[in-house]
This record gives sequence, C-alpha cells and structure tokens, in this order.
Amino acid sequence: MEQLILQIANLLNKVSGLGKWQKTFMSSLFVTWVSLRGNYTFTQLSSQGGMDESTYRRNFSKSFDFAKFNYELIVQHCSSHRIIVIDPSYISKSGTKTHGIGFFWSGRAGAMKKGLEILGISVVDLDAHTGFHYVAVQTIWSLAKEAEEKYLAEQERLAAIIEKEAAELAKAKAKKKAADDKKKAEKAATKAATKSKTPAVNKNTKESKKKKAAAKGQKKTTKTKKTKLSKGGGALILYYGNVIEKHAANLLKLSSYLVVDSFFAKKEFIERMNKLGFTVITRLRNDCVLKYPYLGEYSGSGRPRKYDGKVAVKAIEETRFTKHQIDEKTVYYEAELWVQSLAKLTTVLIQHHLADDGSIETVRVLVRAGEKLLNGNDMGHYYHCRFQAEFLFRDGKQFTGLEDCQARSAEKLDFHFNTSLTSISLAKVAYYLPIPVEERNAFSMHNVKTKAANQLLLQKVFLAYGIDPKQAKNNPQYTQLCNFGCVAA
Repeated sequence: MEQLILQIANLLNKVSGLGKWQKTFMSSLFVTWVSLRGNYTFTQLSSQGGMDESTYRRNFSKSFDFAKFNYELIVQHCSSHRIIVIDPSYISKSGTKTHGIGFFWSGRAGAMKKGLEILGISVVDLDAHTGFHYVAVQTIWSLAKEAEEKYLAEQERLAAIIEKEAAELAKAKAKKKAADDKKKAEKAATKAATKSKTPAVNKNTKESKKKKAAAKGQKKTTKTKKTKLSKGGGALILYYGNVIEKHAANLLKLSSYLVVDSFFAKKEFIERMNKLGFTVITRLRNDCVLKYPYLGEYSGSGRPRKYDGKVAVKAIEETRFTKHQIDEKTVYYEAELWVQSLAKLTTVLIQHHLADDGSIETVRVLVRAGEKLLNGNDMGHYYHCRFQAEFLFRDGKQFTGLEDCQARSAEKLDFHFNTSLTSISLAKVAYYLPIPVEERNAFSMHNVKTKAANQLLLQKVFLAYGIDPKQAKNNPQYTQLCNFGCVAA
C-alpha cells in the first residue's frame, strides 16, 4: 500500500495545473478505488473512502489530465519495447438521459445493444507482456455523424473542383481543335481554288463530316462518383481517427507501432495513420484478395505484367514465402504481396494453425502498412500482444467498476471510465512489476484488490486500537493476513 501511495504522489507531481486539494483528492481516490469492495458508486466510495458523497460527485465533474498522468506512468515503468493498441469496448448502461447513449456493437453478445461505448487507447509493454491504460474517450454518435458529414462535404467539394478543371480543360482543347480545323479548312480551300476542276461534293456529307470532327475533338466529361463510406463503420472510423490524431504527438513518443483488429483494416484509416507517422499492424479477412507481384522480365510488348496470380491462403506456394516455424502447431508464412482492399504492396503474414493430424485448422492473415520494416515473427508477436488491451477491459468490468457509473453527464462518465482503467495500471506498477521476472505469474487484479483491501482494513484496525503500524508490520502474520482470500496461481 505504501508503494502505491508513493507512486501516485510521484505521478501527480508531474501533472501540471493541479492544486493541493485536487492532488489530495486524486491520491485518496486511487487508493480507495484499488481496494474498494462492492459496486463503484458515489455512496460506496463515501462509505469506504472517508469523504462525503457530494465531494466525490463534485470532483468527478472537474477535469483531470489522465493522458498526461498515464504518459508519465508508462515512461517511468515500461520498457522501451512497446506498441500502441486501440480498441472500442461496449459499456452496459440503461436509461434515456445518459450522455452518448445509443446502440453499439457488443462483442460478447455478438449484436448491437443499447448502452455506451468507449475507445480505449493503451500501451503494451512487450518485455513485461502486460498492458497499461493511456486514455479512454467516449464514442458519441452525433459527433461521429458530424465527422462523416464534414468528410463527405469536403470530398464533394474536391470532386467539384476536379470536375470543373476537367471541363475547362476539355473546353480549351475543343477550342484549340476548332481553330486548327479552321486553318486546315482555309488551306484546303486555297489549294482547291488553284485547281482547274474541283470535284462535286455532297453538301450533306460535308456537314456530317464536320460535325463528326467537332464531336471527336471534344473530350467527354465523366461524372464523378459520390464518395461513400463503408456502411455501419464509416462514421465511427472517422471518429476514431480524429481521437488518435488528437493524441498522436504524445503517442508517437511512446511507440510508432499501432496494432488494431480487423475492423480498422480500411484503406482510408490506414493511409491516415501512415500520414501521422504510425506503422499499422492489423488483420485482414480470410477471404481477402492477395496477389503475387510479377518479378519476371518485361516481354517487350504491351502493358508490363503486374501480378503473377492470386494467393490461396490455405494452399500457398511455399517457395514464394519465408517460413517461420513457431511451434508444432503454428507456422507463419511471410511475403511481400499486393493487398487489393488496401491497394498497395506490403508485408503480409499468413498464420496456419495446424490440427493434430497436420491439416490446417485455422488461418489468420496479418498485414503491416507503414514505413518501418518488421519481420514475420515480430508481426505475429505484436498482434498476439494486442489482447493485453482486452484484458484491461476485462479487469475493468470485473474488478474496478468500469460499468458501475451511475452518473449521466459527459464529464463524470469520462472521469469514471478513466479512473477505473488507470487504477489497473497503478495496481500493476505497485504490486506486479516489483516482482522479479522469473517469479512472476499471470497478473491477477482479484489478488491485488484482495491484498489492498486487507491492508487498508488492517491499517484502520491499527489506528482504532492504537497499535504501532511499523511494529505490527514486522510480525510474520501480517503478510499472511494481507494475502488472506487471494486465489492461488
């Protein structure tokens, strides 16, 4: 518990703009949050946190820079071997007056459900093999739709400019063609006048030829297609991109690798992230169109050959790939392939998971889009570590009250979501990372909460009975009491 308090105080001192009272409140809140038993409501916080319920309600409506707080936490306690993971998560919420309530995709239910959604940005320490929360932003449908409308309006404006320029160019070409035809006609008339006999010409035929020549000189202007976004995901993709762009400057200081699931495998999103400076690692659909690039010589006639056939992900030509045998049941195949959905040549990793008889059981297609080079082993490892972000959401919902917020305002919801997820990072810093690497088991938020709650209870007992805490903590039974109720690994 002392280690947790020291870490919180150290990090709060690095967040600018905090007053003495807010530092005291945040320090008390994080300690209470890690050790709280029961639901994470204002009433429950008041009963165990030692402050009035109205104090929690009032301070939850104040702003706090969680991104800066977690940035300092990550820089101090994570290795330099990191990746950034973004992932939306459904938050169960009833009622009609809550800010941002709507219908969002629930992975657990496999359907759209009424509630809230947050976009979680986290950083995974690849050496410690664990994730740390950076910031969570609530998804607001109205803002997502507004972003979509702005994007479409801008695309239509650019299309109109292009169409206007094409029309003006075609008009200039037609005018030049008409002037050239007039000069040719004058020369032909002069030449014909010098001849003694001029053959009769059908007037109708002559006019018809002139009309055809004029029509030939005019270039047809093609109608520009309306820009469309993918149904059901276009507005959200733009909104998520706006959130990442807002935090891009600090995120790039932590890592340039952005790992996302298959929902984000969209050309527009990946190109936008590449422009910001991120190298994106994502998963493609198993039925995606992949093509071998043609590496042969030019035949000398016609258009140069670009592709050398499609890739069958379950029956690949091994001679075209670099093979990585991970274990007896996992094989990676790496190659530079043309990805049709992204319209680019990039590194693709095809993962084969084998059954006991050696047949292919499942296939996964990963892609790297960006300037930084990465071998197949690292690509597979980075994508596998993406699931550490999922574990943050799991621990948040099961142990730190991510779905327990009773407030309805945007400020209090944002404060609650970020406090819930940040407390998991603090728990890892105080209780998990100090353990030597060779002695670490899987991180258990249940055990951390149990130990923290026991320590807090013992501390209150010592104060109530006038027992010296330093002397009591030297007793061997103190550690056993602190670990009482922990689950054996």
